Amino acid sequence: MGQKTKMLLGTYGKMGVSQLRLKLREQFGDIVRLTGMGRKDVVFLFDSADFEKMHRNESVWPFRQGLECMTYYQKNMRSDLFKWRSLAVAQGKEWYEMRSSVNPVMMQPRRTKMYVEPIVTIAEEFIERMKKIRDDKMELPSDFANELNKWALESIAYIALDTRLGCLVDRLEPDSRAQLLIAAVADMFDLFYRLDFVPSVWRHVSTKNWRKFVKTMDNITGFAYEIVSGKMNELQSRKDDGDAPKSVLEALLHSKNPEYAFGMAVDMLIAGIDTTSNTTGTALTLLATNPEKQEKLFEELARILPTKQTPITAEKLNDMKYLKAVIKESLRVQPIFPGNSRDTVKDLVIGGYQIPKGTRLLSAHDIACKDEKNFKQADKFIPERWLKSENHSDLDSPDGSRFAFLPFGFGPRMCIGRRFAELEIEVLLAKIMRNFRLSYHYGDMEWTIYVLRRPSKPLKFRAEERKT
Repeated sequence: MGQKTKMLLGTYGKMGVSQLRLKLREQFGDIVRLTGMGRKDVVFLFDSADFEKMHRNESVWPFRQGLECMTYYQKNMRSDLFKWRSLAVAQGKEWYEMRSSVNPVMMQPRRTKMYVEPIVTIAEEFIERMKKIRDDKMELPSDFANELNKWALESIAYIALDTRLGCLVDRLEPDSRAQLLIAAVADMFDLFYRLDFVPSVWRHVSTKNWRKFVKTMDNITGFAYEIVSGKMNELQSRKDDGDAPKSVLEALLHSKNPEYAFGMAVDMLIAGIDTTSNTTGTALTLLATNPEKQEKLFEELARILPTKQTPITAEKLNDMKYLKAVIKESLRVQPIFPGNSRDTVKDLVIGGYQIPKGTRLLSAHDIACKDEKNFKQADKFIPERWLKSENHSDLDSPDGSRFAFLPFGFGPRMCIGRRFAELEIEVLLAKIMRNFRLSYHYGDMEWTIYVLRRPSKPLKFRAEERKT
């Protein structure tokens, strides 16, 4: 079943996810079984053709590796709140029934369009904040990543909870609920890694990290429960307005399974802050360090938005082809998640090896996206490779490479919040690039990745206002 190796902590223990997988591929090839650590063996896949085989054979109830700490928390620590698992950790029939119920709410383009105007308003407030927080050199502060977190929380709280939190005020106190929630979500991803991705005895002993995780999750779930409960009481006290457009939360509460609303709210808060803010920060970094691409994007925006005050609409967003290409290329060059996972539902042959039913497979998309076999000039930031309207035969990739790039997953378990995430990122990038020329003067940016990839140096961009 492929090259077999044991994780020797002295060799691999201090590596991040991408570094570990790159090292494994260099040593053992395109399919590697990792054993040990007192848990289920894992088979790493590095060839995009094998990614396709993994996904084409995943069944209608795909089994994705769950976060054990999150599953345990919901089932054993807070079963009073999570009578049904949240979508992120549910499996099998339970997952299928929940996903079938919430798909019509989360995946309809017309519901996403409802949020264009409020998301634009939040982005405009962020632009005003950017103007205020620059120093006399027009540089943004070293904690600008946290400013992006505030924007992401303000946006997802409105989408998931019908709530404006006021994250973009001039001074958000460190002990404010919004800032504590941002910190909780950041801590949570760090704790995911410490509890589920490296050896830990939390399943048997209440460790310091486990206790911190419970406290962190209590903060997030308590906030969501308060808002969802309040909204439920509000809806019960007012007459249903029939076919009038409903927000995400209202639609979930009016659905056949209103009990799913709380779990979805928690999932959206967890998945909608760090992921969105880091994707945006990465795109801004790549634009700031590739000025010719930034100018090409500005030219498109200036054509579609003749003035800085021209309203952004769903139709105008649809015309921003280069903007969409910039986002896709950012996700290829620096993918926010390193890959996808599935447990096989039947015996398979992958890469010439017999893979028994029940084997855990992990596809290394972060490695495949940088492989010249999949993308020519793979180490370069070239948004044009995604534009069908431009003739770039020198960048053409083989058909099989399309499974190398799956930033939102694939199949029935693909990211349910994709449309909202894309809306938020597109609107903010359009607003920032239409208003500012960004540059970065602190050497090459570096990224770290454990559960999420994020820039590891401060985002101290120089933001010079465009004259027109």
